[in-house]
Amino acid sequence: MASQNGGNSSVVPYAPKAKGDTEPDQLDRAGHAIFGLVGRAADTTESDLRAAREATQKLADQLRAANNQINELNASLRYYQDRTDQFRLRLNKGFLAQMMAARPVEIQ
Repeated sequence: MASQNGGNSSVVPYAPKAKGDTEPDQLDRAGHAIFGLVGRAADTTESDLRAAREATQKLADQLRAANNQINELNASLRYYQDRTDQFRLRLNKGFLAQMMAARPVEIQ
């Protein structure tokens, strides 16, 4: 073994622990630590997901309200455009009637 590890006496060969040993071995502790980290990551991810869903819902509500307001404004715009067109027609008819009344048409 000294020839394989270059004469370095600080290398300890692997030796499984006795079955009667009640202390968890290093792999079990590492596994538990990894599971703990994965659990914390899952909790953080779940919290982030919940916050993202709430933000998405809030933005969707705002978008829906903005669309409703746009539809209401478009309806108002059409109403006032129609009224303006009607007023222009009446104004033109009235103007023409006044012109006709003011100047009698001479037939030659």
